[in-house]
Amino acid sequence: MSVENNSNHIIVKGARVHNLKNIDVKIPRDKLVVVTGLSGSGKTSLVFDTLYAEGQRRYVESLSAYARQFLGRMSKPEVDYIKGIPPAIAIEQKVNTRNPRSTVGTSTEIYEYIKLLYARIGKTYSPVSGDLVKKHEAQDVVEAAIQFPEGTRLMILTEVNAGKQSLREALDVLLKKGFSRVQINGDTFTIQELLAQETITGEKMYLIIDRLTVDMAQEGISRLTDSVETAFAEGSGACVLKVFLADETKTLHFSKCFEADGIEFEVPTVHTFSFNSPIGACPVCEGFGRVIGIDEDLVVPNKSLSVYEDAIFCWRGEVMGEWKKEFLRAAPKFNFPVHKPYHELTDEQKQVLWNGNQYFYGINAFFDMLKANQYKIQYRVMLARYRGKTICPECRGTRLKKEASYIRVSGKSINELVQMSIVKLKDFFDNIQLDKHDAAIAERLLIEINNRLQFLLDVGLGYLTLNRLSNSLSGGESQRINLVTSLGNSLVGSLYILDEPSIGLHPRDTHQLIEVLLRLRDIGNTVVVVEHDEEIMRAADYLIDIGPEAGRKGGEIVYEGKPPKSPKGDFLGIAENKNFAYQTADPILYGKLKELAKQHRVNPTPAEDLLWTFLSNKKLEGYKFRRQHVIGDIIVDFVNLEQQLVVEIDGKYHEDKEIIEYDNLRTAWLESQGYKVIRFTNDEVFQNTDQVLTKISQTLHAPKSPLGDLGGYTIKYLLGLETIPTPLHRRKWNNYIEILDARENNLKGINVKFPLNVMTVVTGVSGSGKSSLVKSVFYEALKKYYEDVADKSGQLDNLKGSMHLIKGIEMVDQNPIGRSSRSNPVTYIKAYDEIRNLFADQQLSKQMGYKASHFSFNTPGGRCEECKGEGTVTVEMQFMADLVLECDHCHGKRFQQDVLEVRYKGVNIHDVLEMTVNQAIEFFTEYTGSTQKKIVKRLKPLQDVGIGYVKLGQSSDTLSGGESQRVKLASFLALEKTEPTIFVFDEPTTGLHFHDIKTLLKAFDALIDKGHTIIIIEHNPEIIKSADHIIDLGPEGGDEGGFVVFEGTPEALVKCETSYTGRFLKGKI
Repeated sequence: MSVENNSNHIIVKGARVHNLKNIDVKIPRDKLVVVTGLSGSGKTSLVFDTLYAEGQRRYVESLSAYARQFLGRMSKPEVDYIKGIPPAIAIEQKVNTRNPRSTVGTSTEIYEYIKLLYARIGKTYSPVSGDLVKKHEAQDVVEAAIQFPEGTRLMILTEVNAGKQSLREALDVLLKKGFSRVQINGDTFTIQELLAQETITGEKMYLIIDRLTVDMAQEGISRLTDSVETAFAEGSGACVLKVFLADETKTLHFSKCFEADGIEFEVPTVHTFSFNSPIGACPVCEGFGRVIGIDEDLVVPNKSLSVYEDAIFCWRGEVMGEWKKEFLRAAPKFNFPVHKPYHELTDEQKQVLWNGNQYFYGINAFFDMLKANQYKIQYRVMLARYRGKTICPECRGTRLKKEASYIRVSGKSINELVQMSIVKLKDFFDNIQLDKHDAAIAERLLIEINNRLQFLLDVGLGYLTLNRLSNSLSGGESQRINLVTSLGNSLVGSLYILDEPSIGLHPRDTHQLIEVLLRLRDIGNTVVVVEHDEEIMRAADYLIDIGPEAGRKGGEIVYEGKPPKSPKGDFLGIAENKNFAYQTADPILYGKLKELAKQHRVNPTPAEDLLWTFLSNKKLEGYKFRRQHVIGDIIVDFVNLEQQLVVEIDGKYHEDKEIIEYDNLRTAWLESQGYKVIRFTNDEVFQNTDQVLTKISQTLHAPKSPLGDLGGYTIKYLLGLETIPTPLHRRKWNNYIEILDARENNLKGINVKFPLNVMTVVTGVSGSGKSSLVKSVFYEALKKYYEDVADKSGQLDNLKGSMHLIKGIEMVDQNPIGRSSRSNPVTYIKAYDEIRNLFADQQLSKQMGYKASHFSFNTPGGRCEECKGEGTVTVEMQFMADLVLECDHCHGKRFQQDVLEVRYKGVNIHDVLEMTVNQAIEFFTEYTGSTQKKIVKRLKPLQDVGIGYVKLGQSSDTLSGGESQRVKLASFLALEKTEPTIFVFDEPTTGLHFHDIKTLLKAFDALIDKGHTIIIIEHNPEIIKSADHIIDLGPEGGDEGGFVVFEGTPEALVKCETSYTGRFLKGKI
């Protein structure tokens, strides 16, 4: 490929990072570019380790040395050069923060704008009377006064506040200022009269500032204004307006001090609503929302029980049970329902149970008793058993001071807003009612808030709330939130790099995600996405496929160009990208071709039947042919899709002029679609069958057309040449484990059966309750059942079914296989022990006294002590990237030289660790010793799950999440005698190509054949269509989810009108 300098492209020349084979690639700028390929083919090496690393490195190195010391240091990737690369921003599938203060609202900046909104236009209401609290100005008093009819008598007063003076001294000062009258209890007195008295009572006294009438003339308004200003000045910001009407006297209070009902309120500022500021944060939990205290979930672990049924766990037993008995005796006095399940109790009833009343002390008093006696060890142990993180009793988890809840916008406090789902919050802001003054102030803020909320909806996160902790999000959710933040910031001229943004996203929401990616492109950015989702691939402006295989057999560009738009074979677009000119049929002629095809459909001839006996069942050298196959709208006699070869048999009627035109048109169109067409007459088939078969064979073996030799699996899948077949039969089941009344998070008290010894897939839109059901309820409940250990189990009534047929449950996640970089596949799969034993058995080892431990790089003995068995040493560089250098002592081989002298069949221990799984299996299969057989047996499952390209000694921190998950899966497949186990997978297709999924399904089948049960949370339609049983949750996410929409087979699911999953599955079955 020729690489030229072009300002409209990012030019990569000679990329050699990891398994990339000195590749050149030209990426168009300001486009949506999708990079795809098998797992381990080199996608991440190109996109993240080359493009992003260089874009970020150049930006960082353009900063001053002072600024660089505060930034991450990045090394230069192995590449000849990269030209035209803009500053790079990577949005990965990882939770970027563990800060317990970070929420969805803060990370998307929506909360920042909402804080500003409340600080600018929020109205404060008194918690006592519910009246609006307002900081009045003189104009407010004047406007209130002139609402009354002209001529109405008014009196302006203000309270006399003596302060540090005596009341007599204060009145004397007022008299000298020219004031003459005061009111006490509605009666008027002159100041001189009061001063003449021997004692002046300390009752509330008001100074009369002015007596006047409502006068709309300018002079009247001016006098009223001046009097009000005087009242505010003399009364420390307070003013009283008395209005004398015909039938009553009204008294109106005004204050410049922002007070009501005797309470002085703080004027709202942005900090009032910030839980990261001491001004706004709750003083008890300091803005975290949770405190270390008595955990309700530990005290009442099973909320389906009533108090009478021992729901209060700490009140069980002979001694502590006295508290329960006392409560039961007192309960009738205040009508407490002791037989009602705990989860059905009202908030008021729970408050009584926890805090007590005049008849009973309550649960909190019980724990106060334990604290008072914690000098006794049994009380200390019991207290510790029920202590955990619990909702702050002061702020009830809102994180803010209670004063923040007094402030509302359109009737809602900020605490109410952050607890709404994004869907409901968007609806609130769309219909917000503001007066003209507030609307003008809030206009720009509302635009920013609505835009960001719409972005969240667009990426399928409408079920989240703004107060959801960032560290509780999945990798896919975190990535899409970062994408929203990027859109909100409206950066332009940047290179955005995303890693599978469709992870965790239901197919229903994929088109909205595509719109978001296109929007990011349209504002002037280059968007490069590593992705396996078919719809996103088809929506791309440019597709790069890396392969053809994984590991050492990958690292090459096997396709680049426009993606095909249709699974029916958009070969013409491919041809243009490969620079081959195929003449396509004119659209008008193609229309005619379709009509002729309808007219000339004939039954198969005897000649076709004869030829089919040789072409069927792969009888012709293993090539698979299809008969009467539809390509576009045309039915062909025979076709081999892999080689794009069409075989047509012509009878006598093909000699007709119109039919000849039809045949020529068919051939032209098929060739325009990349197919080779060969034709035979009936007589040729009957009389020279061998010659016909020889010609077909020669054509099959002829060099493929450029369209047929696409190199990678991606295009073949997109064109329908490769598929994941739908199972012909679904496994039947009789035994099951049933969850009763699951209520965790948004689950609506559902009952669900999980069949045993089959593959069950749990589906539903994002936020519908899949993880809550499978991970929080099902997994934790069974973990507790089988092992009596688990984190907090999700809320449910009971488990029932055939639990005795299963011996355990395992969660196979995508976390790294080890805690350190020393972990690798061969140690995890337990094959390294046999390899070390094999080397210890060699003659030289016995002579030198080497044991198996000498061939371990984790323990002293045989490893290189200079690098501690790592093979590399790290040199820290001030202001520059750390240098990772090959160890000078062992030259990267991890072991001492004398240990490396020990060889087995010409290879040493380092050579073995450098082998791929495939190479190692091939190497050890050549020898028939028992140890070698054990090694092959251990390694074979790694090959079976599709990661034969991984090196035996490859560090675990270089494995992707999908590779780590498959290593764990292989470890279970390698176990010889295993008791029936339930395996739970959460989106196992993350990072997997279509072709990898086909391999994964085979591994699942192998587990089921061993008697195990597979339960998968998944959105991928290829996995869903392969299930034996489907549980579809929904119908929506968040509060509108948590119901069982469907249970049954995929064939039945596509007929379920209320299931979004069923609608998207129709095209796959």
